[in-house]
Amino acid sequence: MGIFTKNKHDTVFRHGKDIMDLSEAAFVSLVNDPSHCVVCAKKMHQKTNEHVIPNWLVRKHKLFDEEVRLPQGKSHKMSTYKVPFCRECNEVLGRKLEEPVAAAFGDGFEAVEALAKAGDDRLFAWMNLMYFKTHYKDMQVRKNLDDRDGLESIGDSINWKQLKTHYSIFRSFIFDIELKKSVIGTMIALKIHDHEKFEPFHYSDVLDWDFSYFRDGETALLCGLKDIGSVDYFFRPNLERLGNTLSQHQAFELLAECETISRRLFGNWQFDHEFDPNGGTAILEVVVNGEVGLRKCDEQFLRDGLHFIFESFLSSTLDNDAEREAILRQIRSGKLSFLSLKYRQSMEQAVFPDDWQFQRWHGQYTKDQISVS
Repeated sequence: MGIFTKNKHDTVFRHGKDIMDLSEAAFVSLVNDPSHCVVCAKKMHQKTNEHVIPNWLVRKHKLFDEEVRLPQGKSHKMSTYKVPFCRECNEVLGRKLEEPVAAAFGDGFEAVEALAKAGDDRLFAWMNLMYFKTHYKDMQVRKNLDDRDGLESIGDSINWKQLKTHYSIFRSFIFDIELKKSVIGTMIALKIHDHEKFEPFHYSDVLDWDFSYFRDGETALLCGLKDIGSVDYFFRPNLERLGNTLSQHQAFELLAECETISRRLFGNWQFDHEFDPNGGTAILEVVVNGEVGLRKCDEQFLRDGLHFIFESFLSSTLDNDAEREAILRQIRSGKLSFLSLKYRQSMEQAVFPDDWQFQRWHGQYTKDQISVS
């Protein structure tokens, strides 16, 4: 018998014990099974509670009594907003991901920017962990405050198969699975010059768009969780024109731009594990079949994405309903851009590089595989 074995349900084991990979169906079943640790997929023997909002961040900004506002209108204290992991997984993720990322943000913008530019796998895996924890918590949050309206959770409506990749990325650090560079998505570090006007930290993502935003003080990070670095490639010339010091509103407009590009991507690629039965090594890589490209779009597509992002952002930062609606109308009509109207016009014209060699993807794709159509 080899080091790695697979059962009839396509679950891969190492030495018949460690669960290295699960099928999509097995993963969905695991998410709905509180008797097992969702990380290692083993029976939950020593249960611990992992903070959704990192504990180091709660302590740093003294957020113990601050609240997370839930979709159905209820609030929950950040310090007790947690998900169940087994003790061993919690400790390993803390040591391998939380501690180095906390240290980088503690050292400031330059440290985080260096990791982002290097495509650091720990920083990238941590952003995927944040994304997963945020939505996994939804399995414990009731959709309705009144039982008579139904007992389902918010998480019941999530297509969990789409989160399997995020799960595979962060849990690779549990079982020493190597993340190949092709897996690492876009990471853009920003310095927010007006951060003191807002809460000391911010996290947001849009389910299904697979882009997230995290800010600790003046240091912010945009992350494409499953875009395999393509947004970085298409957007880099525009980013170089903007620079890395922006306002919070400009950062959110940039997030909308990145998410819009991500939604315009087309092609057939998938995240696959590869296990060496002899050497005992395991990797997670991206396999591309056929052409990868970027769909052209009209101006309204870009404006709708920007409107969607700011509708959520302004609802938590601007109490004046009339003023908020006026801003949203201007955004949707193309009359307002926090990055400047000249910049907005250049994005609506979809000006992108002519050199289709994806250096970010380490030259594994040819010019014939990449297009804009």
